[in-house]
Amino acid sequence: MELIVRREGFAQRFGGLTYSIRHRVRSNADLLETVRRWDFLLDDWIRHEPNGWSFGWAGQHVSSPVRHLVHTDGRFGVTFGGPFLEVSPSINHMIESHALLDEMADWHPLPGNALEPWAAGRTNGSPLERRATLRPIPEASGPCDRWFHSDTLTVRQSLRWTEDHPRPPTIEAWTRNAKA
Repeated sequence: MELIVRREGFAQRFGGLTYSIRHRVRSNADLLETVRRWDFLLDDWIRHEPNGWSFGWAGQHVSSPVRHLVHTDGRFGVTFGGPFLEVSPSINHMIESHALLDEMADWHPLPGNALEPWAAGRTNGSPLERRATLRPIPEASGPCDRWFHSDTLTVRQSLRWTEDHPRPPTIEAWTRNAKA
């Protein structure tokens, strides 16, 4: 019954939602920008998890080895065919994170950023070391995806979508200052 309630709630609240996310990174001297579309459409795939159920939905429109899932406890995650891997504590957190990522496409990415969430960014000497002076953004953050910002710097620390344990971190950072 819980699964039916969660699936129906997802369909009523998010069904049909579609948006695009711009993502800009610096690779050497080049700026690269991608645009990815997300569709919130239920899939017919469900499965039993150790602590409840999860169900599939369309998610990001790219060729990907992962299936997008929502757990009945509300978490967003993925699977490579194995266990549920948490990405965000809720769909709302994921949407807020996507909104920040799109906003950062108008900022200037710092060198050493991850090109994709599964590709590690540089962590030594990164803006993460200055994270203590940055304010957290709780509405977009969770245990696997953390955002921090100031008026001139935004840092995203996330765990890669991999079954490796511990899941390796990836760092992305942007500044309003083009010369940073």
